[in-house]
Amino acid sequence: MTRMSARFSLLLLVFAAILIAAFPVAADANVTSYEITCSGVQVSGTTTAPYVTILVYDETTHTNHYDVLQMVDGTFNYSFQYPTLPDGSHVYFEVWGSPLPDPGLEDFYWNWDYEGYFPFEAHCSPVSVPASFVPATITCDTPVYDAPAGSPVGSDRVTAGQSWSVNPTPVVAADGSSWTEIYVSGFLNPFVPTACVG
Repeated sequence: MTRMSARFSLLLLVFAAILIAAFPVAADANVTSYEITCSGVQVSGTTTAPYVTILVYDETTHTNHYDVLQMVDGTFNYSFQYPTLPDGSHVYFEVWGSPLPDPGLEDFYWNWDYEGYFPFEAHCSPVSVPASFVPATITCDTPVYDAPAGSPVGSDRVTAGQSWSVNPTPVVAADGSSWTEIYVSGFLNPFVPTACVG
């Protein structure tokens, strides 16, 4: 081997070591369950990457809807909502890991190490109102809760004068308070105080 080729080989090894040091974590994203509707996505899975991007691309309006999650223990169970699409809209769904919080929609982050990502194509479907629910008028402003006497669901609220479909059978919480299940076209039917349902 000539001195020039040996020097070149050494440079290649140094460059490869720098690349490995810069990107030490594989970016596999393994999806174990998912649901795509016309207004949101819910996905669960595992990853070996420090960040995971969840993307829904609406091929009707050519619009990206996405969120980037920072991983703690390598698992995720996440949902997010977006503006409601027309029934049957064609959507393209991807989940991938990346070393940085940039969603990587315009560059290489989605496949920086050629590790696995999860692609899926579907036509969105509306979430149906449960057959037993009935129309009702909300009589006060209130957050919606994840369970009877539970925790508020983010900043979601219903307001006096709105009409929603509700479960006609209230649920009594452990503290004796009465709660009504309400349909809000999401992945979770939350609850509101029965006193706020007319």
